Amino acid sequence: MDLYAGVELPPIPHPEKPEGRITWHGSSEFNSYNRWNKDPRKDAAFATEVRRHYAACVSYADKHVGDILAKLGKRLFFHPVVSSGKA
Repeated sequence: MDLYAGVELPPIPHPEKPEGRITWHGSSEFNSYNRWNKDPRKDAAFATEVRRHYAACVSYADKHVGDILAKLGKRLFFHPVVSSGKA
């Protein structure tokens, strides 16, 4: 989370729910977490904090995927199933 502390995230371009038939859903998984009686759909500051946490989670996963790929190194590149081995 420290990576995004104090970082100003860009505004959400269209925070309102669109009219008509949509694919938005109630997000029962997210709403089952402790939200400290806050609703990101009604509290812009809380929505920004949720976005910071989400960005931190993505960065954490991305870092570990990078670590795995770095350890695999060229072994994966030269695997006959993955490529021809030509650079």
